[in-house]
Amino acid sequence: FPVTIFATGSKTIEYLIVDGGGSGGARPTGSYPTGGGGGGGVLSGTSNLTTGSYTITVGAGGNGVTTESSGNAASNSSAFSITATGGGQGGRVGTSGGSGGSGGGAAGSDNAAGSSSLYGANGGAGTSGQGFSGGHGWSDSGTANNRSGGGGGGGGGAGSSSSSGAGGNGTASSITGASVTYAGGGGGGGNQNPVYRTTDSSGGAGGGGAGSGGTTPDPVYGFGGIPGTYSTGGGGGGSSYPMPVNSGGAGGSGIVV
Repeated sequence: FPVTIFATGSKTIEYLIVDGGGSGGARPTGSYPTGGGGGGGVLSGTSNLTTGSYTITVGAGGNGVTTESSGNAASNSSAFSITATGGGQGGRVGTSGGSGGSGGGAAGSDNAAGSSSLYGANGGAGTSGQGFSGGHGWSDSGTANNRSGGGGGGGGGAGSSSSSGAGGNGTASSITGASVTYAGGGGGGGNQNPVYRTTDSSGGAGGGGAGSGGTTPDPVYGFGGIPGTYSTGGGGGGSSYPMPVNSGGAGGSGIVV
């Protein structure tokens, strides 16, 4: 949402611009968990202002999805002619994560048991200076139904491309007087296979939502991904295997300080 401020005289200000996080993908029919949403882009620094009006736009997180699809990318945050890029969406089966401030994670690999390849689609690219890439989709080449969606990238690190599916950690700022971490990536979803994973994948520090591990439903979101935290730019979590279609977690909104 945009707001307008008015500055009087010449002054140097410090700023922090965090965009919204992307949403996680929704699990398609079959045993292929989805990728986590990428954290929003993060930019900080100083800017010289002169007398005049300045429009500030805080980017919304990507909307959660409830049909078989990839997630949604977030909209951009901007202030003082500086723009941070929205987090990329998490992928569904056979689909790469979306590029963005930080990239979304890819869906879990559809490789059959015995395949020599551990990785499916690629994670989305992050934007240089704003965030990191999302993780690849993963599968255990020797065991059927052992799959994980890639973790969404965060402002401080890439999303996981391993069985953990963890979202990338965000980046910390003390502009408010206390250290706060922003733009964590959403965790990737996992299959319902206790040998493979018995816990949800963690969202990255900085508001990233957890991805469903597929064994124990969340009391609110079931086997869907957990949303990113409001006003942190955290990515939403990916969903898991059990039917019916489970929703991808919405991305958290951004913030401008």
